Amino acid sequence: MARVQESGDEESSHEIRIVRLGHCVCVLALAGSLAGAVDAAPPVGRQTRFSFAPYLDPNLPNHTLGIGKVVIDGRRVQIEGGDSARPTGPFLFEWGDGETTESGFTASHTYARAERDYVVKVTARYRDGKDTVTARVRFVPRQYTCQRREAVPRRVFIPQEETALGSTMPGYTAPEGVTCFRHAELRSVPREVIEYVLDVGHDIQMDLCNRDVTKEAATRQVVLKQTCSGGCGSLWFADPVALVCHPDYLSGEIGFSSLLHELAHNLTLNSPAGYRFGGKTDGPMNAIVSETLAQIFQHATIHEILNSEGRYGLSEDLCQALQESGVQSIEVVRGAYRRYLADPRRCTTYNDPNTPEDETFNTFMTVAYTFCSLAEERADYRAPLKRMMRLMQTFCAADRERFQQRENESFRSTFLVAAMSYGFDQDLREKFRKLSFPVSDELYAEFLARMSGSMASSAPTP
Repeated sequence: MARVQESGDEESSHEIRIVRLGHCVCVLALAGSLAGAVDAAPPVGRQTRFSFAPYLDPNLPNHTLGIGKVVIDGRRVQIEGGDSARPTGPFLFEWGDGETTESGFTASHTYARAERDYVVKVTARYRDGKDTVTARVRFVPRQYTCQRREAVPRRVFIPQEETALGSTMPGYTAPEGVTCFRHAELRSVPREVIEYVLDVGHDIQMDLCNRDVTKEAATRQVVLKQTCSGGCGSLWFADPVALVCHPDYLSGEIGFSSLLHELAHNLTLNSPAGYRFGGKTDGPMNAIVSETLAQIFQHATIHEILNSEGRYGLSEDLCQALQESGVQSIEVVRGAYRRYLADPRRCTTYNDPNTPEDETFNTFMTVAYTFCSLAEERADYRAPLKRMMRLMQTFCAADRERFQQRENESFRSTFLVAAMSYGFDQDLREKFRKLSFPVSDELYAEFLARMSGSMASSAPTP
């Protein structure tokens, strides 16, 4: 019997860690990660349309300077962090109240007034330039509230009583020690607010899956506590289907983007209802489907929420938290794309279990980056993603056999390229070939033929 456990197959990038859960690899986002980008997103406004496009620019720098934690004690603030690039001198701290200091980490400052928030700029100087990141010092508590819309069904629950987890997948079992959250452990965001945000995400993602999802994942999911690893994870095979989070993850600034990522695992791996990807695309090559889709879904969901009329009744502070979380995670996608371009190996859809790194990380992130870039060009994630899923939901037993062949990089790559091409109604073969993806014209035609008459031509776009 396989148990959900951490494995040696992990890749860390900006505190995003990949671990294997059962036979499924999923991304765990660690509490307190990416603090250096916390103020990267501009304030949310009711009349402002949100876009990830500014953060997808591949020419933007990848920060080596990072802020790890902001600790507030009365009016005194401590900032922890570091810089792997070894700057030439002390860091410059601009505290947002007109005061500046120079020191190493940990840096401290006492504010004269604590009735408002401050944005702190930290600058590192090198022989060939400098790097600056920001962090917000929050003296004013955020107002995490919502007005629940009746049209959003209740689907995700944080139970207050112990919930036994069964399994819908032979050989897959939940980890030991999974339990319910006590009320005192949800200190940052109220239980009912977290549930509603996930209900909204569930409703959007169900539509993105064309509502072709197993009954178990479609009707009820739970959020439970685990302490075996930091961050949050997916138990897509559990009954009831579950998200599991370390208690620290829901007690501070919540990484909503990562919660939506794991929710996407729970839905996409239980789709299509008649032949779900979970259990069919598992093993060392699982990430090209599971992680690609989860990355796309989490950002598509945030884009949909922030650009919807009334933003589902979420408060301004809650929308700001969603936006900041989404910007942080899309910057990780952009960084992986840049590393992919610099990697001579390029496309790798098989993760060798005998190596410590995940060789597929930059590859699936590049697919997600490409989708998000195209979606931003059209200011539309929903329509192309629903179409992309429609083709992917034709996955069958013959596909599974070819998908699981270790050397069949061409099948796995072409399956994603054909699905995305169908999604955008645009032939993307040459675009991905320039990225060194092994795309087969024969397989591409086979996949597109399943959607007969849906694309005008299978010829490459000039």
